[in-house]
Amino acid sequence: MLIPPYTNLTDVVMTHAAERPHSVALIEATQSLTYGELGTLLVRATTFLSRSGVVPGQRTGIAMTNGIDHTIVLLALLRMGAVPVELPAEAGAPSVLQVARKFGIRIVLTDPGLDLNPAGAAAG
Repeated sequence: MLIPPYTNLTDVVMTHAAERPHSVALIEATQSLTYGELGTLLVRATTFLSRSGVVPGQRTGIAMTNGIDHTIVLLALLRMGAVPVELPAEAGAPSVLQVARKFGIRIVLTDPGLDLNPAGAAAG
């Protein structure tokens, strides 16, 4: 349950980042992030996404394996008011592109190695 002044789940994360920056926020295998680190990465990711053209209310695809990077991207999209749409990264690029087109998703965030540009197509 969010209690005012929180308007978004990420407000809770940022409050923890300010109040308990050294507490562990995320753990994945042998890697972990503190709330302070998560807060810093969340601000950076939000700035990057905004500069990359993601706007509030925009459906934005996420085709990533579960993990810390996925969590940061998801939280950044929520923080900026975009609408995250999970896409089936494990199904491969053709399936991701098909679902993205079907739902009018123009930006898809992926793990490195998932190339959504068909051979010979210009990026952009």
